[in-house]
Amino acid sequence: MGIRIANSNDFETVYKLFYQIFKLHLNRRPDVYTDGIVITEKQYEEMIENPNDIILLWIEADKVAGLCHMIKKEFIGMPILKDGVQAFIEDFVVDSEHRFKGIGGKIFGVAKQQAKEWNATSLELNVWEVNKEAECFYNKMGLQVKSRLMECKVD
Repeated sequence: MGIRIANSNDFETVYKLFYQIFKLHLNRRPDVYTDGIVITEKQYEEMIENPNDIILLWIEADKVAGLCHMIKKEFIGMPILKDGVQAFIEDFVVDSEHRFKGIGGKIFGVAKQQAKEWNATSLELNVWEVNKEAECFYNKMGLQVKSRLMECKVD
């Protein structure tokens, strides 16, 4: 049990976990999402080869039980922003068979450590309003609302 970085041999496993997140969003926001390929092997290879992109895998009983996909964003020389680094969580999922066992908190702890290693000043993510379970988890991890993306339908 522990963490490791995803490699090219992990595509199928990572795809299945990405699909779990996608399926939740598809079911809750069918007005936004349509069923399809979540990520191609080429896209996956580009992610794992990019030094500013990392997929952390939590291993439990020799199986991947969850993941955190995060990217490093650097803001340097922008006229209205202070120079800095932000760690951004693109995807975070614990396999449905392993939820509510403390694995999410462990993965999040490793993600925070990765953010520190990147010298990031913050660790950020987006969470859909329809995903109250995730929102509750992130609140427990100490995240606070920074901004809100709002929408209205234009018919």
